[in-house]
Amino acid sequence: MVEVSAIKNDEQLDEALREIDNLIDCNEGSLEEEKLYILSLIVADYEERFHPIGMPHPIKAIELRMEEQHLKLTDLIKLIGEEFPITTVLYRKQKLDLPLIRKLSVILNIPIEILVQEYDL
Repeated sequence: MVEVSAIKNDEQLDEALREIDNLIDCNEGSLEEEKLYILSLIVADYEERFHPIGMPHPIKAIELRMEEQHLKLTDLIKLIGEEFPITTVLYRKQKLDLPLIRKLSVILNIPIEILVQEYDL
């Protein structure tokens, strides 16, 4: 039987993360693997509740995805089919509009909920 307990503070979180690090190379099907799985779920739950990661800024998300896909601005313009909106958006002269959000979501595979967030120019 695998024994693990709830994480109630950041000190226990650090302890659990060290334990995960020690178990990461365990044998498949072992009790250690079961403990690793359960501990990972508990850590994920604690981090989600007490250390949530917010959504990225829409423009930063576009820039990151372009970098990941090795796209230059000229490449993105070709994919979108028009220059004006994307250049003014990336240079923070204009906000994203709905048609551009739809295109970018499909082309760059960025969730729409990231792109529709309110943001300052």
